[in-house]
Amino acid sequence: MLANATAGCANSACTVAACAANFGNCDKAPLNGCEENLLSDVNNCGACAAKCAGIANGTVACAAGKCAVGSCAAPFKNCNNVVADGCESNSTNDPKNCGVCATVCSANVCVNSVCPQCVNLGFKTGTGNFACPGGYRMPKVGEYNLVAPCVSPNDAAAFSYYKDVAVSVGGCNCKWNGGWCGQPSIETIRQGRCCGDYSQLHICIK
Repeated sequence: MLANATAGCANSACTVAACAANFGNCDKAPLNGCEENLLSDVNNCGACAAKCAGIANGTVACAAGKCAVGSCAAPFKNCNNVVADGCESNSTNDPKNCGVCATVCSANVCVNSVCPQCVNLGFKTGTGNFACPGGYRMPKVGEYNLVAPCVSPNDAAAFSYYKDVAVSVGGCNCKWNGGWCGQPSIETIRQGRCCGDYSQLHICIK
């Protein structure tokens, strides 16, 4: 009896007369019958010798006789359900698939799998600080991407370009020419002016 096959006889030798549905005699050897499951074998997916191509950032699979995405390497995900481009979304920084597929960040920024939330506490002249409301905190160095979504077009017009937004608290916190200097507040200073009574844009994040 041959596996997954109907046996035949030719020239006094056993042969595979027919394969059971969804199985194939892909190695052409009669003694092991129809050895390949065409529904799940990535090297014979749907038909003998129909090999599934590798995919980006993951492993390929054969499901119901069709090539599919089997698994994705973290932090990538197959959010568009297209096999050809594999696991196309990096969920740590994809604002349309932030953390999980279909989680869209309203600010079009995704940082470490989280949609930033921030509040713009407004402008103030002077060196004083603003207290953040409950649940929010002052940004730290390196969190510019969290601060930038909170800057409005009006802010940009008043304070030049977004890269001026400071992202540190206390002491050295005014971003200027790639360095830091200034006063204990979150602020945007134009033309490299840090110390003194200048307008400040205060921001809190969570």
